[in-house]
Amino acid sequence: MVAGGHVIDSSMHESYSSVVQTMSIRLLQTIALKNDLKMITGDIGNAFVQALTQEKIWSKAGPEFGNKEGCKIIFKKALYGLATSARQWNLKLGDSLKSFGFKPSRADPDLWIRLEDDGESYEYIATHVDDVICVGKDPLRHITKLKEQFPIRNISLTPEYYLGNTMEVQKNGTIKVSLKKYVKEIISKHERKYGSLRKENVTHTPSDHPEIDDSNFLNSDGITRFQSVMGVCQWISIAGRYDITYAVASLSRFSSNPRENHLKRAYKILGYLKKYPSKGYSVDARDPIINYEYQNIIPDFGNQYLDFKEEIDPKCPPPKMPELATTVFADSDHGHDQLTGKSITGLISFVGRTPITWSSKRQASVQTSTFGAEFVALKKAVEEAVTLRYYLRSMGVYVTKPTVIYGDNLSSIKNTIEPGSALKKKYLALSYHFCREHFSAGIVNIRKIDTKFNYADPFTKALVSPEHHTHFNAMMSN
Repeated sequence: MVAGGHVIDSSMHESYSSVVQTMSIRLLQTIALKNDLKMITGDIGNAFVQALTQEKIWSKAGPEFGNKEGCKIIFKKALYGLATSARQWNLKLGDSLKSFGFKPSRADPDLWIRLEDDGESYEYIATHVDDVICVGKDPLRHITKLKEQFPIRNISLTPEYYLGNTMEVQKNGTIKVSLKKYVKEIISKHERKYGSLRKENVTHTPSDHPEIDDSNFLNSDGITRFQSVMGVCQWISIAGRYDITYAVASLSRFSSNPRENHLKRAYKILGYLKKYPSKGYSVDARDPIINYEYQNIIPDFGNQYLDFKEEIDPKCPPPKMPELATTVFADSDHGHDQLTGKSITGLISFVGRTPITWSSKRQASVQTSTFGAEFVALKKAVEEAVTLRYYLRSMGVYVTKPTVIYGDNLSSIKNTIEPGSALKKKYLALSYHFCREHFSAGIVNIRKIDTKFNYADPFTKALVSPEHHTHFNAMMSN
């Protein structure tokens, strides 16, 4: 039964309900691989109606109630369609997990953590509405406990599919994660409705700038089609296809009022997905491969940042899980946006060899130099490193070594790591001190690499086909 929640005033009730973050899932998979833990997935059937609603709802009994037909009935269950149902189910499931001894992690309230009975490691449960994934030495016992309270279906002791992602264990023990099943379904559905798509080698034509397109604006049907395509592509990018991230970010800003050529560019992304439906990323806990030279500098800033230390949440669980290498690649494309003059920041972070987060975003303000744009990107990379370290600590993982940040702009890196390097641009003072204090405290280690090895480069601009595939194939193998 589905309720008409749109006609019920629920403004006096809290309706927010969170789901586990994709970042947490990738970290969980990497930790499981590092510690040889088992993973089990399951789907809770009719989840919402397992909880009680907060809203006062009544209706009239139908003929199925026999001689009670026409009587007023009051609903107690959190029916699908009600504004508060998702939250009520989230609280209900949380109460069950707390009774098992689990606590929500500090970084993600939908990632639950519990100390194993032997006290040597942790076990985890991640919840995404009615989908659960349990990781530990013996996760089946917790799924069995949940099954005593809720109907759980599609229990998989060797997960092959989770949240739209196909998971395949490789011969070397790593896990290949792709969206090939979902991508093929989307392409097939689109072609049945709108006709065949042409296969494309890249997602975006190099040197193309959709912001200066002057083709005609789309009509209402065209706008709906564009928004539908971009919505699908955004989810695919977030879920694991980071090779379309730049193209998706470039077009998403036009969703409210797209032009005809914007729709053609969106179809180009679908054409690329049609040609390469099986691309994805590897979950690999091994340390990253370093095939390039770099200069490792030991920070010595004297008394300048003497009082700065890494802030560690005292409520994070005691570390039990082995340390994992953390790496962030950062880059920018100065003045990329020809309409506003704003630069693009590209980032991708790794734990072990597993890509965890990635982004392609316009910078908030115009930078008058490449140095300024690169420094903004470097600050974002340091922030990402701090976030990664916090998430790992909240999952009980040792974090003692600095996070390595790679960039290809020598000026911004030297300005950060060399104690005698003076601030050249006063308006970058906050970024300058933020990066330097984190470097001086040993939280990050910033290194210069050549652009051809910078994995963040394809997140800042469109590349020709050979360069595009070289970068992303290297990421998928590292």
